[in-house]
Amino acid sequence: MPKFITIILAVLTLIIIFGLGVYTSIGSGEDDANEKWATLFSEYQQRSDLVPSLIDALKGDIVGPEKAALSNVSDARSSLTLSQFDLESLKDPIKFKQFRLAQTKLSESIRRLLVITERYPALKKNEMFLAVRTKLDNTGNKTSTARKKYIESAKDYNLMVSRFPGEIIADFTGYKKMLNFPL
Repeated sequence: MPKFITIILAVLTLIIIFGLGVYTSIGSGEDDANEKWATLFSEYQQRSDLVPSLIDALKGDIVGPEKAALSNVSDARSSLTLSQFDLESLKDPIKFKQFRLAQTKLSESIRRLLVITERYPALKKNEMFLAVRTKLDNTGNKTSTARKKYIESAKDYNLMVSRFPGEIIADFTGYKKMLNFPL
């Protein structure tokens, strides 16, 4: 076999091996971001699941105009359960924005409600409320951590699929950028 053909075959072999390495890295990056998303989504779900307990703990103690805050939290949670969100939605700007807005609405509603509860000294003795508030605080901390990890992982993945040679391989194999939260 002529030396020229041997060199061409060797170069093609190296390109294929390099391309497979990049392809594997992109797949691993996507898997990592999806795993981080699953953790974040689980934390959001746990927070959402605590809302009925929070409302039950406050129903009898909050009166007057502050009762609207309870209703706002309940409405915000309802809007979340109505929206279906899966891994493919991480690549759909409209669904991702709806999800982000719904999560923000729930966060703000819970925050306002907890500020209002400071006006009710009896709640400081309500064991059910204190337990739910502690769980909400813990979930909030876990959510914040999980969100940071997802943001970093999705950022790393997006860099892989938007820079050469990953961009070429991603286009060829169908990998797409993931949407991310603003920092």
